[in-house]
This record gives sequence, structure tokens and C-alpha cells, in this order.
Amino acid sequence: MGGRAERANLRKSRRRNVAPNFEFEYDARVLTGHERTTLGVESRPGGDVCLRLPQHAPNGGAADDDPSRYTVVLIQNHFARYPLAVHLYDLGPARGLRVVGLERLEQTLAELEKK
Repeated sequence: MGGRAERANLRKSRRRNVAPNFEFEYDARVLTGHERTTLGVESRPGGDVCLRLPQHAPNGGAADDDPSRYTVVLIQNHFARYPLAVHLYDLGPARGLRVVGLERLEQTLAELEKK
């Protein structure tokens, strides 16, 4: 995968048809330091949502919890009002990504982009 990790998350609400499929189209952003990058999101049959997350940290080097390894991924669909923030540390290509928190924000992606 060339320094990238693929993560999938099962969306039970999509599988249970609680909303039309178009509401389960996703937008995602990755925040590393002061950089914001748009991510491609693939919605798969059965409710899987897959992102290709870029890894920026090298193997070794800084401590696992060093701020240079900290990344936030924001995921928004048309069903939920606010995005989900996935907080993680990039431990390098050999060790991958470690999720350290999940948070439902109280601002939309559009509002966050204005900051």
C-alpha cells in the first residue's frame, strides 16, 4: 500500500436502511499539524466505509505520543449533522496507526473549514 493504511468501519445504520443510500455518501479530511487534506472515501456494499490514510511518521524516531505523530481524521456523511473525529497516532509504516479517541464534533466540516 505504499505507506498508507486502509481502515474499514461497519455502518450498521446503513445496513438496516434507516436512511436512503445517498445520505451515506462520505467526505473526509485528515488534519496533521496545520495541514488539512481531503481523503477519498469508498462506500462498499454492506455498509463498509473505507479510507486510505496517509502515514507521515517514519519508523523509530519520536516517542509514540509525540505531537508530531498526532493526526485527526474527520468523517462526515449526509445523515449525521456533525462529523466524527477519529484521533490517532501514526507509529510509522511498520507499526501502523493507533486510534486513541473518537469524538462527535459540534461543528460541520464547512464550519471547520472557515477556521
